[in-house]
Amino acid sequence: MPTALTTGLKTAPGSYPGTIAPNGADMVFEAGDVAGNTFVASGDDLILVLNSDPTNPYTVTISSEIDPINNRLGDITAYSLAAGDYAVFGPFETQGWADTTSGLILLTVSNVAVKVCVIKLVN
Repeated sequence: MPTALTTGLKTAPGSYPGTIAPNGADMVFEAGDVAGNTFVASGDDLILVLNSDPTNPYTVTISSEIDPINNRLGDITAYSLAAGDYAVFGPFETQGWADTTSGLILLTVSNVAVKVCVIKLVN
């Protein structure tokens, strides 16, 4: 069963944030789960991943849902991250990515060395 991301969720401060508290814009990465991770889609999410392993490559897969307009799947399958690599994906709309029942987006890593941070963009 997939694990919900908790500490790896961050809302970007936006264009006119006013005063930002110390550490208020820091990104927090949490270990990915090989059984999968989920988060509630906002419709404007970036997924950041980091392969924290110093030598081995690992992968991340982001699962899509059938897009009712284009009637297609668009999975990002086994995207390879070399040792120490970062990658960013998105922004993800809910349509075609979030489960229509739960509103969750699913991603899976090949090893817990892959760390995940989801940034919810604000207008």
